[in-house]
Amino acid sequence: RVAAAYAHTDARGAHERAFRADFAALADASRGWLALAAGLLETGAFPRTPRDEDCRYCPFVPVCGPDARARSARLLAAAPRDGRLAVFRRMKLGEDAVAEEQA
Repeated sequence: RVAAAYAHTDARGAHERAFRADFAALADASRGWLALAAGLLETGAFPRTPRDEDCRYCPFVPVCGPDARARSARLLAAAPRDGRLAVFRRMKLGEDAVAEEQA
């Protein structure tokens, strides 16, 4: 049996996220995340998140500015649908949200 978990800390304290039930799904998702990160690094692309909740506790919000997520959402929406930025957009917003925007 295999299980995975990680702990992280933030301004609210320490938190654990465990993946004990479906390690295969975690492994597949992790490979996808790492491949995306490697591809973005390879091309020198460092997109900001389009999700407000990702920035809730981030200490770099003042650097990005108050409209960073809206700018990111616009740039990601304009990116080619078959490229790495589109994959990043789908990962951040989910397939359903992207499909709704395109409808």
